[in-house]
Amino acid sequence: MRMIQRLGMLSSVKGFPKDPKEASGRNLLCGKNILINMSIHAAYVKAIRSAQHFIYIVNQYFLGSSFNWDSNKDLGANNLIPIEMALKIANKIRAREKFAAYIVIPMWPEGAPTSNPIQRILYWQHKTMQMVYQTIHKALVEVGLDGQYEPQDFII
Repeated sequence: MRMIQRLGMLSSVKGFPKDPKEASGRNLLCGKNILINMSIHAAYVKAIRSAQHFIYIVNQYFLGSSFNWDSNKDLGANNLIPIEMALKIANKIRAREKFAAYIVIPMWPEGAPTSNPIQRILYWQHKTMQMVYQTIHKALVEVGLDGQYEPQDFII
């Protein structure tokens, strides 16, 4: 409650919850003196979980689920979209059902390609894709399809 009260201006927004528990119920995440609207994230997760045959995502970046990377686990890129997608594909592989994910991102994020911030973003995207491919590969091995398919056959 203190956090929202400290933000002062939030109480002037009509209908904005003053209680953090109520805010959480409305897909608002509280932390570091800010509130983050998680409704788009929640919609992505819901769509991925309910997908039957494919996932199609267009975004400026594709990074997250750093808690499941092989290094930099404490980076704080904790959105669930990459791991949800990887687990969806893995579950479809185990069920021996056809499924594909189409991820469309720019070759270079906006900005100077050689700048440190852009290089970090590209590195984090690499770590994200590495985690996704490892999750898919593990499922292929579990069902004995690792010689027949590769992770890239499921995520394009």
